[in-house]
Amino acid sequence: MPDVTFSESQLAVARSVLECDMGGSAQVELAFLGGSLAAGLGHATSDVNLYAVGQAPAGTAAVFRSGGVVVRALALRSCAVHARLQLADAYRMTDAKHPQATASWGDLSALVDMTLGRVLYASPQWRQLMADLRTNAVRELLIARHAADGAAAVSEAFGALISGDLYTAYSVSEMALVSACEAMLCAAGDLYFGRKYLSRRLSRVPMEQQCRDELTRLLNFPWLVADGQDSQAVRRLVDDRLLAANMLLASAVLEGWESDSGQPVHAVPAAGSSGGPRRSPYFAPVRYADGFTLAGPGAAYDVSEPTLRLWRRLDGRPLGELMCVLAKHEPQLAVLGLDDIDQAVQTLRRIGAVESTPSPPGMPQLGAWIEQAPSLRTGALSVACSARLPFFSS
Repeated sequence: MPDVTFSESQLAVARSVLECDMGGSAQVELAFLGGSLAAGLGHATSDVNLYAVGQAPAGTAAVFRSGGVVVRALALRSCAVHARLQLADAYRMTDAKHPQATASWGDLSALVDMTLGRVLYASPQWRQLMADLRTNAVRELLIARHAADGAAAVSEAFGALISGDLYTAYSVSEMALVSACEAMLCAAGDLYFGRKYLSRRLSRVPMEQQCRDELTRLLNFPWLVADGQDSQAVRRLVDDRLLAANMLLASAVLEGWESDSGQPVHAVPAAGSSGGPRRSPYFAPVRYADGFTLAGPGAAYDVSEPTLRLWRRLDGRPLGELMCVLAKHEPQLAVLGLDDIDQAVQTLRRIGAVESTPSPPGMPQLGAWIEQAPSLRTGALSVACSARLPFFSS
């Protein structure tokens, strides 16, 4: 499906609305187009969304029609637009209390409109403000917020599973995977978000066919009656979704963080095990301005980047085989000895982030979370209980 953005006729009608119906530069300081068309996601009946800062009272909305083109105009409050621009000056989020963490998804959606949108008119002052908008800061903020939502949903899925509530586990595991896909898409440069266009947006990202097929299966798996034999299928699906989600989130906050680092890792490994350590489905990474956490049921742990890189590579293969993988794909870890790697894996196992013997699908074990929280610092590898205020599922 090719991208569909503003046509010349749509642009002409929007400019006419701005000049003839909204007073032009005499009454408008800033006018820009946003919405799905700005992201290349338009279709045959897409409306044109026109946003303006000026003399009209904030919230004033109107619909204009001309030649088959529908323009939906909305007046914005100047101070609200300034506040959104301030969110994008740099990524500064350090915990769930930070203003970048508490900004509503509505404000973030409006910020995406400003980032992707097409400016029709801007006064000199607004022209400079829009020019200063840092796309990469918006991208980092969105990756982090999607990761935080994904981690919160992973924790909710754990709680639902141990309570036997497979209906909620089914729903929130999908939420976790959708958040992970959103983070991965942001890492690939697609800032737009929302379930409506998710399948179309995923189709635009270069991806291994095996990964694409698996994501399609996991996102579109039909609900099964949660009793008897079917309940096991639901539990297995939840674990598969969570393992795919935490792998995609790790890739997004690592390789996908820097805009010039190339495409993020798209592999979604099989959930099976060969008898070695495997990352738990019930943990997920979040990236802050000053470090990383692994968020799990009831607790979060500050980890170094090398520790996170090690954790996401734990796919069930024995440590001897894992060392070969690290030597090939993780230069930061290739210099570490087997004893250091094993010590880190054992620490991650004690906090529940790693399973040496994976639980039956969708049957998490509680024992790992009742030990006193251990800590680790050996060279580049570190794990410590986090004092950050955690995110909660909405």
